Amino acid sequence: MSRSEIKSEQYWQREPLPPDWSKRRIAERARQAEDPEYFDPKLEEFRTKMWHRRLFGMWFMNNGNPTYITGTHQLYMNWWTYGAQYPDYRDTDRQTFYFWEYVWFDPNSAGITEIAGRRDGKTMRATCAMYEKISRNANANGGIQSKTSKDASKVFEKMISSFIKMPDFFRPEYDETKGHRPKGELAFFATARKGKRANNAEETKAELESRVDWRSSDRMAYDGERLLIKVNDEEGKTTEEDVWERHLVDRYCLEVGGSFVGKKWSTTTVEDMIAGGASYFKLWENSNQEEVDENGRTKSWLYRIFKPAFKSMLIDKYGIADEEKAKQFLLNERKGLADDPRSLSSIIRKKPFTPEEAFRIDGSKCMYDAMRLNAQLDIVSWQNNLVQRGSFEWENGIKDTKVIWNPSANGKYLLAWNFDKEEQTNKVVRRGTSCSPGNDLRFVMGVDPYDHDVTEDNVRSLGAGAVLKRHDPTLDDNNPFNRSFVCLYLHRPDTSDLFYEDMIKMAVYFGCGILAEDNKYGIFKYFEARGYSDFMIWFEDREKPGISASKNSHQTLADVTEAYIKNCCHKTWFKVLIDQWLKFDINKTTKFDAAMAAGYALIADTYKVDRTTSDEVYDYQDFFNIN
Repeated sequence: MSRSEIKSEQYWQREPLPPDWSKRRIAERARQAEDPEYFDPKLEEFRTKMWHRRLFGMWFMNNGNPTYITGTHQLYMNWWTYGAQYPDYRDTDRQTFYFWEYVWFDPNSAGITEIAGRRDGKTMRATCAMYEKISRNANANGGIQSKTSKDASKVFEKMISSFIKMPDFFRPEYDETKGHRPKGELAFFATARKGKRANNAEETKAELESRVDWRSSDRMAYDGERLLIKVNDEEGKTTEEDVWERHLVDRYCLEVGGSFVGKKWSTTTVEDMIAGGASYFKLWENSNQEEVDENGRTKSWLYRIFKPAFKSMLIDKYGIADEEKAKQFLLNERKGLADDPRSLSSIIRKKPFTPEEAFRIDGSKCMYDAMRLNAQLDIVSWQNNLVQRGSFEWENGIKDTKVIWNPSANGKYLLAWNFDKEEQTNKVVRRGTSCSPGNDLRFVMGVDPYDHDVTEDNVRSLGAGAVLKRHDPTLDDNNPFNRSFVCLYLHRPDTSDLFYEDMIKMAVYFGCGILAEDNKYGIFKYFEARGYSDFMIWFEDREKPGISASKNSHQTLADVTEAYIKNCCHKTWFKVLIDQWLKFDINKTTKFDAAMAAGYALIADTYKVDRTTSDEVYDYQDFFNIN
């Protein structure tokens, strides 16, 4: 379809009902009362064209470019109203509907979860996609939930507003028992007749026996039901329910015998991590289509899609955003709120550039300097290949030889910096069966061992290790790795011994000592049995290695971390570490394994510096026999 031969005048334009539609339709109905097989050829031609577009999509010329849109997208723009308006063409919508079409036919996906900015039209897209499937499939059910019951009912009402404005050839027979605008359920059943008409076979109409309803935000609201489509609106703002736990119920409404019989469309902007964001973050993290199990499925069974705010602003008539101008506009808006961290965080979440920004933490709820942390998170989120994933392995698989670095997509370690020469690694002093670190002046390592407990979210804690490259006075302070965390481990192997062995390899490679919690004594016993007990850092006033897990030590950890963030936050390259610092709660430290390991490394670093500082002055003749 092309609205013009002139390139600049080629853009999307909806095709309404023909001008004489109503008059001809009235006449057609009158004839059909006498002859049910009759149809108006002109009206039938239009109906056939619209149904073909709905089922197969269509092409149109857009500024000289042939552009394909899916059937659902065409239905959305041509017939799905928002108030009295129809959606404009946006290229970002085209991409979203492409994604939905792909997911609909993907046997390994149960649907999508979408993050987009406010007033992006995401709710209308999702309800249109639901209506498109339910209104042309028999015995199909659709369900709607939102952050509250009231919000779910509003989503349903918007869908009904669009439904009743549909042309009759896209509006199946539905039950009008409770009025022209259903309130709680849109049921595609024939309206029940009363009196003599109830027994008149001529009054019987074909019915799909399908339905769409809305329910409260309760996780069990749709438990046990089979759904063709499920729409979950504003999941990132839901506070009445844990949306991850609710999703674990939802997905079994979409699966039968290992195969998907329905799909879900989850859509949201994100509020702060306390007001619903935390549980949605888990859903988002578990929906990465680039990380699938041996069945080809993500942990959530969903795929995720993110739309930067600057792609949905300053849209021209061809549906294309002026991204650079929009980005600058939003940056100026942020700059104006630079002295109001809470408002700044809120507007960034509502109009995010990246998924990380969508989950930005309010400064008022962060123990540390949220402005610095969020700024660094933005930097590491925008740049690729800042860290390398891989494994530390004993050379030739023989323990106590040499540890080598092996880059691997499935590795358990993240490396931000590495030695220039291989011979600089493995600085270990070996005396018989005992080993000591030989690179203590350059590196120090903190370890947060895991135990067999679970967090309050019923998630098993992870083992964590963090290597800090100490301050080097021979390097410029602006060197990005001068007093920087250079290696991070965050994993839970099948056994604790495997974790302890991983920590030995990490420490041997960097040749540094380890500070770990002493209440989880397994790591100390393992290091001693393996001949690496000298790697364990002792405080001079203690009778055993390690650091106690107490309120005082946790406060010390928070203090040294705060100082590090103030001075060296710009040298932190691990997103997970920055994220944990942003969310850190000193009263619930079991949830922040990486932050705890990094904190222990900082305590050990500070301790070593303090220990070598002295006000006493010695005469060199006290140490040398000089004649």
